[in-house]
Amino acid sequence: MLFDRADPAFRLPLTYIIPATLITTGFFVFMTGAGLRAQRLPVRAGKETMLGKTVPVLEATDSTRGRVFVEGESWNAVSDSLIPQGELATIVGIQGLSLKVTHSRTENPNERSKP
Repeated sequence: MLFDRADPAFRLPLTYIIPATLITTGFFVFMTGAGLRAQRLPVRAGKETMLGKTVPVLEATDSTRGRVFVEGESWNAVSDSLIPQGELATIVGIQGLSLKVTHSRTENPNERSKP
């Protein structure tokens, strides 16, 4: 469409067409493969990654209010029982913009009961 085919000076040689086609095809095959592999990767961000984490309590947490520190951010938190400030809590659920936490029962190695 762009060249007058009658004149041989305006023809595109196959030595340009074939490598350009192969390079373009290779690029699209690589990008499609990379996109499909990325879809199968585990979740690395979002609320799903917070469940099960043990986090410090910034403000005493009870059934109505509290604050915890998660991944560099301060989050609202609620708990079935009182968790004092400075204790550790485990995230068990997410309710809107609040985290549901429970008291973390991790044992301090210095406070083990002696047999």
